[in-house]
Amino acid sequence: MERKFLILLLNILLFHNNFICAQTSEYGNLKIYTREAYLSSFGYYSGSHKLPTGIAPSRFDYHGIAYTKDYDISNIGNILINNYSEIRFTLDGIFRFGLAMGTAVLSSEGELPFPQNEIKYYEVNMDFFTISLNPEYTIILRDGYAITAHFGIDLINIGGTASIPDKGDLLKYSVGQFNLIPLAFRPAIYFDFGNSGLGIGAYINPSNILSFRYTSEDLYPDDKWGIKTFDNFFKRYEFQIIFTF
Repeated sequence: MERKFLILLLNILLFHNNFICAQTSEYGNLKIYTREAYLSSFGYYSGSHKLPTGIAPSRFDYHGIAYTKDYDISNIGNILINNYSEIRFTLDGIFRFGLAMGTAVLSSEGELPFPQNEIKYYEVNMDFFTISLNPEYTIILRDGYAITAHFGIDLINIGGTASIPDKGDLLKYSVGQFNLIPLAFRPAIYFDFGNSGLGIGAYINPSNILSFRYTSEDLYPDDKWGIKTFDNFFKRYEFQIIFTF
């Protein structure tokens, strides 16, 4: 009975390895390497937006979770380094969705523009479609496993961020922004096991080159709403676990 159980367990492990870690290519052969065209990621989301002048702290911080879907649009070109490694340039399409929440205790030398000194905000980020330039380096390892490192640069974005207060007048205390041309970077490293893969990455968005922002004149009299250039009113960072199956 014990021997039959061990044989059954060995068969299960071998089947699992073949199903999950089937090789994408032969060792040292890029020609038949199957690159993953779709990647998903879940991650930790950290964001912030500016508070009105004269208030401490100067920024309101958020913490939450985010989901990202990354897919190929087109291959711009390849630079073959040798038979088992190359540099590739692609245009990627990206969908992002993030939810976060934050609280802060405010202080000011003058009168606070908020109904109370402790405030709570919910932040929603939705990027419906982002075009990103994606240079990447791939190397094929022994048994056909592959490692890819990339450094994506977002170019154009359809989407934005909105922050909504827990209490109070929504039109007065809410802030939002359409991020049209973000200043955003996506470093990552990804391990391809064949039929599956796993990696880590980050999303770094310290400012936006071109955006359209909504703020109420009552809350931000010195920083009116409208089109903004090189603006860091909103900041956003993510740590991501990348996967595909």
